[in-house]
Order: sequence, then C-alpha cells, then structure tokens
Amino acid sequence: MYKRRTFLWAVSLLMASLVWTSDSWAQVPNSISYSGLLTNTQGEPREGQFNLTFRIYDRPVGGTLLHQQAIPNVVVRKGQFSVLLGPFSDSVFLPASGDRYVEVQVGNDPPLLPRQQLTSVPFAQRAASVDGARGGSIIGGLSVSGNVGIGTTTPSTKLEVHNGAIGITRSDTGRPNVQLGLATGERWIYGMQGDGRFDFTNNPADWDLGRASVMTLKPNGSVGIGTTIPTARLHVIGNFIATGSKSALVETPSYGKRQIYAVESPENWFEDFGKAKLSDGQAVVKLDSIFAETVNTENDYHIFLTPQGDCEGLYVANKTVASFEVRELRKGKSAIEFDYRIIAKRKGFEQVRLEEIKSRELRDEKK
Repeated sequence: MYKRRTFLWAVSLLMASLVWTSDSWAQVPNSISYSGLLTNTQGEPREGQFNLTFRIYDRPVGGTLLHQQAIPNVVVRKGQFSVLLGPFSDSVFLPASGDRYVEVQVGNDPPLLPRQQLTSVPFAQRAASVDGARGGSIIGGLSVSGNVGIGTTTPSTKLEVHNGAIGITRSDTGRPNVQLGLATGERWIYGMQGDGRFDFTNNPADWDLGRASVMTLKPNGSVGIGTTIPTARLHVIGNFIATGSKSALVETPSYGKRQIYAVESPENWFEDFGKAKLSDGQAVVKLDSIFAETVNTENDYHIFLTPQGDCEGLYVANKTVASFEVRELRKGKSAIEFDYRIIAKRKGFEQVRLEEIKSRELRDEKK
C-alpha cells in the first residue's frame, strides 16, 4: 500500500482563462505537468517503476468523472515522480465550470485519497499572449491596449475584421446590434431586427421596442427615415430639404432617359385639376373630398378657369369650404365644358413662407 503527497509544480491547461505565456511556444499545449511524492504506509519514499492511473473529477468526493488516463511504468526516484496528463477534451475545462480534482491510483490498489485540487500557476492568471488558443469564453472584463484583429494578424485599427461579420447580442432582446460611442457622449445603435430589417437609432428605448428613431433599411431595399415601415423606396417622416433640384427620371421612346423637374413655391400649396360643364350659364363644382382634407379651404384658395367653347367668359361667383360656383359673364346661358385648377394651402403649413434655415451644416454646405 502507498500513500501520496502531491505538489503541483506546473500547470498548463488549454482553456479560455489559462494560456501559456512563453513567446517561444507556437501553440498552447493541451496538457498538465503533474508532479508528486509517492511513499509507503510508513512514509518512506518509493523507488522503481509503477503503473499509475489518473482521474479528474468536478468534486473532491463523488462527482462526475471528466478524464481518465493510465500511464504505465512511471519512474519514481526517491519518491518523486512527474507525468504529463492529456490531451483533454474541451468539456474537461469548460469556462466557469468550477474546480477540478485529481485522483491517483497505483496499480490495482484503491485510489489514494484525498483528491488533489488543480490550481493554475500564478503566471497563467495573467497571460501575455493567446497565440495558439483553440477557442473558449472570456469571463469578466477584457482590456486591450493595442489593435485587435479578427481574421487578420496585422490589424491597422482598434478593431479590424476580415471576411466576417460582427454580431453583439443584447441579453434582454436577443437581437444582434452594435453600439458606437461618440465623443459628445451620444451613441448609435444599429443592427438586424427580427423581421430582417436593418435599423439605425440613437435611442436605446427605441431599439428595445423594435422601432428606429433615425433610419431603417428593409430587405427589399426600401429606406425609411423616421419610420420602420417605409411604403416607398424612400419614405421620410418630417421635413425634406435639398440644395439641388428635385426631379423625376422619365424614360422616353425617342430621347432616352430625361429628368422632369418639380415646380417650386415660396409657400406650401397643394393643387387639383378637374373638368365641369355649365348648365344655363352656371355650375357648382364640389371639391374632391380627399383633397379637401389635405388643405385648409377656410382660408382663401384660388380657382383658375379655362372655357372649352365660345362664351362670354367665366368667373367664380362663390366659394365655400367644400365647393365653388362658376357663372358665365354678362348673364350668358351657355352649356359649355370648362377646365379648372384649384390651389389651396396645405393644412398645418398655412403660415410658412420662405422659412429661414439656421442649420450650421447647411450654411457650410453652401460655401
């Protein structure tokens, strides 16, 4: 029978929290250097060769057997022996999985007790390099003073990713996103939402509720600014300003693609067009009900008339919020058709005229 006193001379584990610090190693060894002192029941050191079996458990007594390794003909001199345990499966030293304990058995004798707890050598707690690491997890904070490269060994920026994507998932939402801190203390959050759209926002509360306060990009290519449900290629909630022209691109059969430009105005006007017919020299024209809800017809609005036949001339005899009356000059009794054009102020913008832009960015753009 034997009794054993063991001392951990050096421990080198392949796990996320323990790494080899020597720059001369090209790869972190997946092994443990384990040394001990083997004596008989009288405490006398043993000499010779012995068959030793090593087992690693997750508890000092009982527990789960995580690794077993038999090493024959271990040389013992003056009671001292040293072996190399491993390689290990990744499940043996999972991050944050608790302590590990080594149990030693000599030949067919009962295992020596108590089991010995594995501890890392002091320098393994503060690694200088992770060259050769095979993966794992980082528990706790991480501070990097230099550049970090993913997919590259020569990063030129603080974080450089090659041939891959970045996904940082918030635990409260499960949606991948990236947060960028700005020098002013503001921050941007952008990333993929559950329905496949890509959102940009500077308000964490908006992100948590699945809405974008700044911009969203739908899988079909539609862009929403101020809305997450754009109904056109570009859907803007709020004012839109352009220092250049606003035009439509039109395909012509004979002259190719041509730009058609928008009519500009110093005020916010909406207009509608229509056709009506005189009866006995007069006609009452009702405004389109949808158009009437977009404009303020309680304010004065404008009617332009174009007769489509010979008559004494036309004039607007009366205007209400829902209609206007047209009559023929000199009390004529014609029954001709006429075209009309109505222009009215947009609701909510009745007082806006040539509004001054005080934004510094726009002023600088003009220079």
